[in-house]
Amino acid sequence: MQSELKARYVELKAEKAELKAENIERKAKIAELKAILRLFVSLRFRMQKISILEKYAKEISKEILKEPIIEHRPPFLDRLESDAFFQQHKIIGGARKSAPVS
Repeated sequence: MQSELKARYVELKAEKAELKAENIERKAKIAELKAILRLFVSLRFRMQKISILEKYAKEISKEILKEPIIEHRPPFLDRLESDAFFQQHKIIGGARKSAPVS
């Protein structure tokens, strides 16, 4: 009877060690899942903020597109204006030859 109790004691002790090891593994897995959950929640919060910002950006762009702020001018007008400026001030090669002509 004494040997049976000792054998049962050793068996229960081994089972307890296995359960402790499983418990440690499960706690580690729970900690990992909690970290993933925290990351997911923070990303979801950031996505909501981005969504709100995108909504505001769309509203602003609609307002901007309603009225043109800058008038479109063909590129040849820029060339004509610069030619007129250089002719008026008689600038040749970056050096001024004389005072502006009226």
